[in-house]
Amino acid sequence: LLLRLSKEQSMMGSSASSAKASVVRSSLRFLSWNVWFDRFAFDSRVQQIFSVAEASEADFLCFQEVTPRFFCLLERHRSLTRNYVMSASHQQQVAPYQVLLLVRKELEPVSFEVHEFPTLMNRQLVAATCTVNGESVTVGTVHLESLDSHPIRVKQLEICAKALAEDPETGAHRNALLMGDFNFCSYRNFSGRGPLENGDLRRVLPDFVDLWEHLRPDEAGITFDTDTNLVLRGHREETMRYDRICA
Repeated sequence: LLLRLSKEQSMMGSSASSAKASVVRSSLRFLSWNVWFDRFAFDSRVQQIFSVAEASEADFLCFQEVTPRFFCLLERHRSLTRNYVMSASHQQQVAPYQVLLLVRKELEPVSFEVHEFPTLMNRQLVAATCTVNGESVTVGTVHLESLDSHPIRVKQLEICAKALAEDPETGAHRNALLMGDFNFCSYRNFSGRGPLENGDLRRVLPDFVDLWEHLRPDEAGITFDTDTNLVLRGHREETMRYDRICA
């Protein structure tokens, strides 16, 4: 995602008198990716992920299903470690698998927060806050509970809503984005029954917009597709838009 900032926002950093350091930018780039913890072709897949991440020139890299092995390979990647600060400092912090957030170092200082979820699958919200154009910007990444876990996902979204609603220091409303693997589709339920779970996204996070729906309303935006992804060969038929960026 490329987010262009308005001319007024771009000028604020040069005129705002703030004790906090602030960079001046006309745009911000975001990349969110469930990197899949499975061992299948793991090292080669990870190197391709790193290549795409580096080429994207994203300011925020949001990874889900990061394992200790992924973290170790990332630590050896000179370009990414030279240019980004990470939400975890040791491989045990992502065991057995977890979300990981990388922020471009030129946006420092960056503060990271971890918000624990009710979960049976080791899930949590990781958020990063920095100052851009004199304004605080918070980016959160999640991997919500998998499979037929609708009630747990609602509780997890409620924690996201509270965590991203306001700055704990000032109480001011945050400029925030939430992205990651939400594990429910925008147009049908995993279970195939009941009211559309996507309605809870609008109910729990009414101030957030699902950016794919907003920018490309006529495109399905499938992110999990057994018809086209050869890695999913043999998996039951499933085409879903699980992955989201909301702002």
